[in-house]
Amino acid sequence: MFVISSATSAITLKTLNLANILILIAGSNYKKWRREIGLLLTINEYDIVIDTPRPMITEQSTRAKNGDYERWTRANKIALSILESGMTDTIRGGIKKHELAAEYLNAIEKKFQGSQKAKISQYMSLLTTNKIDNTSSIMDHITKMTDAEKLNSMDVNIAPQLRLRPQWRELLQHGQETHFSFSQAQSYENADLKISFGRGDHGDGNPFDGRGGTLAHAFAPTIGRFQYDADEPWAVGAVEGAYDLETVALHEIGHLLGRGHSSVEGAVMSSGVRTRFTQSLHADDIQGIKSLYSTS
Repeated sequence: MFVISSATSAITLKTLNLANILILIAGSNYKKWRREIGLLLTINEYDIVIDTPRPMITEQSTRAKNGDYERWTRANKIALSILESGMTDTIRGGIKKHELAAEYLNAIEKKFQGSQKAKISQYMSLLTTNKIDNTSSIMDHITKMTDAEKLNSMDVNIAPQLRLRPQWRELLQHGQETHFSFSQAQSYENADLKISFGRGDHGDGNPFDGRGGTLAHAFAPTIGRFQYDADEPWAVGAVEGAYDLETVALHEIGHLLGRGHSSVEGAVMSSGVRTRFTQSLHADDIQGIKSLYSTS
């Protein structure tokens, strides 16, 4: 048997403020919507219609049983109205209406669980198969990989190395030789190290010179900005006529951490980078970073 307080039973749609309900607009905000709807129903004790079956009454039912039935029915009606008010017309029109709030909520959940499964499949495909080719730019590639990272908000447990953008893998290479650890900031503005693309005069007092000149530049601690010249041909890996994003990232991240150029041939921190070329950290690079940040 359940009890609804007299204060709660007096609440109606006229006194309940539905204006603050989060609106369900797509699968992308379903999880947050479900949490907030659940909280709203619980606070007002309407969750009883989600958790408890409708009471059964007969002609022989007691007055108390009849009262329970009436309160449950009222709560169910208000819960249904809350659910309907929390959806756009388009979403509402695509879900069959149910008499019971619990069944209606289950129908909504099934719709968006199916939608989320399709999204997960799409993003996993992007994450594991998306490659740089001649049909799209490196900017398009990075945008797709950023989309793939939406898996993080879907509670999908994926290997950390799959979530890393090329530049982050290079940060980890440097991190292994220092006492630093690196993680993705929640916002670009709050990051200690900022990586981006720029073109021409991009506001830092060091304009890029277009294709064929400076590939990228980075500002040593504590400024921490690293920018690629967007006019250059970029790729991931050794691609004819293009510069490898990861090799250049290794070089520029070295500058971010305070390294200067090296005169040692084959070192990442040497000043020359050519097209169709990839490179990893050289012994000289490792020794150089250790001389700045001892790990002993």
